[in-house]
Amino acid sequence: MMSIADLCKLLVTVSLVFVSSLYFLPSVLSKIAYTFFPQTAGGSKPTPKQHQTYEYVAKFLNFFYWLQEVVLPAQLLGEDGGLVSKIFVYPIKSCGSIAVDKWVVNEHGLAYDRQYMLVYKKKNSGPESALVTLSHTLCPMLTSLVTKFIPGKSDETYFTEALFEFSYPAAEGLHAAGSFTLPVHVTDEYIKVHAELKSPILHNLYGVGFTAHSLVNVLPRAFIENLKLPESTTLIYSKTGKFVKTKSPSPEVFLQKTPREEGNAFRKTLFSDYYPALVFSQRDVDYANKCIEANTDVVAPVPKVTAYTFRGNILVSGGRSSRPHDNDTWAKFTINLKTTGVKHLWYVAMKCARCSSLNIVQGKLNPKLPVSRALAKYRKVESSKELFFGIYCIQDDFGYEINTGDSITILGRKISSAAPLE
Repeated sequence: MMSIADLCKLLVTVSLVFVSSLYFLPSVLSKIAYTFFPQTAGGSKPTPKQHQTYEYVAKFLNFFYWLQEVVLPAQLLGEDGGLVSKIFVYPIKSCGSIAVDKWVVNEHGLAYDRQYMLVYKKKNSGPESALVTLSHTLCPMLTSLVTKFIPGKSDETYFTEALFEFSYPAAEGLHAAGSFTLPVHVTDEYIKVHAELKSPILHNLYGVGFTAHSLVNVLPRAFIENLKLPESTTLIYSKTGKFVKTKSPSPEVFLQKTPREEGNAFRKTLFSDYYPALVFSQRDVDYANKCIEANTDVVAPVPKVTAYTFRGNILVSGGRSSRPHDNDTWAKFTINLKTTGVKHLWYVAMKCARCSSLNIVQGKLNPKLPVSRALAKYRKVESSKELFFGIYCIQDDFGYEINTGDSITILGRKISSAAPLE
């Protein structure tokens, strides 16, 4: 008969084996699964059987990821996610970006990101329902705008008196090249002077509604004509944005709550597609070029894609990010500030679905380019029509500054799926 001492030893041994398996098994399973997941299927188009296998493996792995997080201490869960290597901000949605070494995270994600958007009015329509979002897929020339950040003259006015400068190209037979500026920090006085109406107008982006101000006398006529934009093109600005609900952590999960006057703790974005920030890795970009080169029958050289092609916000490199699309399974991570040592938590909502804009090169959409077609052969990692690249992320807290060189620690993993916006 087993003694109490032997029983205790057995229980301790079983517990150690169980905890050890939780620590090592998901990583091992992820590596095994990674060899036959669609994104690494040698560039071949995923079959229905592959998708079915993917879904089974995803459920199996998610169970272990959940068990791992519940049982293991938080300090044992950290993985090296690499470093922040580039930060991109897009002042006007669908237009050129600025690359910066440091930037503030506010309640909307990266501060001032996509706070402006171009729209035009349909003819013979009402004033509100008429507005149509002008994206770079409709007007590829928007990506040719060269955007510059002109900071304020002191630390106190670095953002409050800063300007975004937009330079547009010349057009033969029309106007010379030119530029215009917009304030980084939009004041109530600026809105009072430039708003077309006293009250905000209603608009929606991909079915999600919000309010915005239509601004007049801020876009040069030469800009509209040189880029061949609709004659009624105007600029709108959103101060409050829209709530992020789809795939967002419940309000109770956030460690830092939004002020009570916000109504609830869901995060808000401005004119971002939906989520506060898009994160991707340099290895993802390099691997994309490799797959494009291997899956094209075009004789002429194909322009390489760059980090700018994917219009993300935070580019990471090194650590686990050295494996292509490792971030497909990130669930939450911290950005560890090198300036203060403070760690700030972020949640992953879901993978980012992509469109034909990846085929835009030098302001022109070329549907014959193999970029989207090649990526579709290895990045349709769900049973859907979309191809995915990068991850949409939501900040837990805000009011801090991130820098290139900040490290990233992966705290949890989950294989998530896309969902319609609400």
